[in-house]
Amino acid sequence: LADLFEDVNGVNASDACCACGGGITEGVSDPAPAQTPAPAPSFAFCFSGSSSVQVKDQGLVLMKDLRVGDSVLVENGRYERVYSFGHFDETNQANFLKLETTRSDLEISANHLVFVEGKKYAIPASHVKPGDDLIHVMGGKATVKAITTTNKVGAYAPFTPSGILVVDELVVSSFVALDMSRPAIKIMGLHFNWHWLAHKFEFPHRLACHYISHCESENYDEAGISNWVSFSHKISLAVLQFSGFWSIILKHVILL
Repeated sequence: LADLFEDVNGVNASDACCACGGGITEGVSDPAPAQTPAPAPSFAFCFSGSSSVQVKDQGLVLMKDLRVGDSVLVENGRYERVYSFGHFDETNQANFLKLETTRSDLEISANHLVFVEGKKYAIPASHVKPGDDLIHVMGGKATVKAITTTNKVGAYAPFTPSGILVVDELVVSSFVALDMSRPAIKIMGLHFNWHWLAHKFEFPHRLACHYISHCESENYDEAGISNWVSFSHKISLAVLQFSGFWSIILKHVILL
């Protein structure tokens, strides 16, 4: 599976981030109106440690200080428990896209999914363009003014039951896109968006660590990726590679 992923995306599977992983594209330092710059780090990550979330009974908390068990604001005034971190790395440096909006700034990996006004589903941050309106937690427009890159220490991807959370006042997904070149994937004539697909494959993890029990401690590999997520990531890659009879079977499993 790792070899398959490397052949398709041109990057080692262990270098992929968070919920589903994703290929890495070459970035540019200065954004141009016609093309969003994308970072070119050794690894693809999620949110920087200096990003902030609203934690119930605590207020604003930096991402680097967030822990499993904390309840974070997700949307519409609702809070949900962080049941896992798909990625938790306190030491490595990484490049992030910095989406500068009229309301707040968001530091996010190029393959991470963000909700945009007028879009049916969350799209990779690399697809966001100046002039797009992100979804602000308080309502109203958060218009993207500029997109640059920034280098920060730490990479974090908190998972909530809905797969949604508010980071730096903006509504985002917990997950990433397997393929940044397209906002959705077509399987046997059916279109699946990356957020829905990742949330589906996270169900066993969510069932074990949120609905049945609370997993207060986690194990991560040397890249900071949760062992749970590493497994679902491989399954997701396998689904994208299957064809014929097995593709039909997997399609019906996904739709259950």
